[in-house]
Amino acid sequence: MTRVFDGMARTLVRTFGGAVSITPVGGTARDIQAIFREIPFAFETENGRELRDIKPVLAARASDVADLRRGALVAPGNGKTYRYLSSQKLGSPSADGLTEIALELVE
Repeated sequence: MTRVFDGMARTLVRTFGGAVSITPVGGTARDIQAIFREIPFAFETENGRELRDIKPVLAARASDVADLRRGALVAPGNGKTYRYLSSQKLGSPSADGLTEIALELVE
């Protein structure tokens, strides 16, 4: 059943992504193909006021980012560096599916 999804992550990353430099904690920097996005979102404060912010995320093949943990660095080529916060595997049942990584800007 998962054969339908095999190779889909690679195709998506090649089509919509670009070169991204990742540095695992205690490791060496390397380039992978991944999709970097800055997603606008809104949230409500305790006093009912709405605030807007940007959520940076990286989508990559799970096998390419398997060694990343909290604190790893991501440089998507936009002149900024981000720190890995957490990740979650996206919907594909394929072993080669996509993982989405929540990032924070390193200042």
